[in-house]
Amino acid sequence: MRNTVLAAGFALSLGCAMFGQDQRAESKSETRTAQDQAQQSLQQAADAQKKAADEQAKVDQLQQNVTQKQKELADAQASLRAQISNAEQAQRDAQSATETSQQSRSQKSLQQAADAQKTAADEQAKVEQAQQNVTQKQKELADAQAQLRGQVARAEQAQRDAQTTTQTGQQEAQLQQQQAVQTQRTETQQMTNLNQERAQSWTKEQSAQGKVVRAGNGQLELRTPDLGLLNLQVSDATAVTLNGQTSSMSQVRPGSDVRASYQLVDGQAKALKIDVTSKGSAPTQPQEQSK
Repeated sequence: MRNTVLAAGFALSLGCAMFGQDQRAESKSETRTAQDQAQQSLQQAADAQKKAADEQAKVDQLQQNVTQKQKELADAQASLRAQISNAEQAQRDAQSATETSQQSRSQKSLQQAADAQKTAADEQAKVEQAQQNVTQKQKELADAQAQLRGQVARAEQAQRDAQTTTQTGQQEAQLQQQQAVQTQRTETQQMTNLNQERAQSWTKEQSAQGKVVRAGNGQLELRTPDLGLLNLQVSDATAVTLNGQTSSMSQVRPGSDVRASYQLVDGQAKALKIDVTSKGSAPTQPQEQSK
């Protein structure tokens, strides 16, 4: 009987010990579960933050693309304006040559008139080609801006998702995320304002006058009346006249007086039209008056 009681007491003690171990094991499991849930919440917040950063990086990349397309459009518009001036001058030259041929009716004057008409037609064809290029650049800019607007919306949504997820993980992250949302809105507005400023600045036509310091290799350096230097970039689309007649940069000499129109594109002066008065043209006027 005594042995039975001892055996029963031993079994009861063993059962209590095992029950205590099960409780500790269950307690550790709940701790690990809580830790896992906390880690999962923080990881979700971190993942949401990374996604928001990735979407914002895409916004920055698309903004750079929009800026590049704005520059390309401004270049194309500058080339078109210059080519229109070139074509108008060629048309005037053709009209003058035609009137001369009607008066003289010589074979030489007729050929000159025909050549002038061909030149005018060629210049007009260049205008049409430049207009097509402007249209294409406008389309590319519109596409780039549409992509930017869509990506901004995606970035804003990702930012909102990150904000919601962060609120469940950490209060401090919530405050930082609110600041990020406000900063993003401010940056978006700044980008919009910057786009407008660039569009206005790069398409504004300006004028200058001065004397030629150096000309060649697609560059024309002028000394302006205030003794400053202005460096103009000259292209094939730049309309160049010498003493009122169609000319080229190869005929421009240092010391000549110049009136020029240009556009500032990305800090560089792109010449649209260059009117040159050579040194030798001025003295002829007093001789005619003396006669």
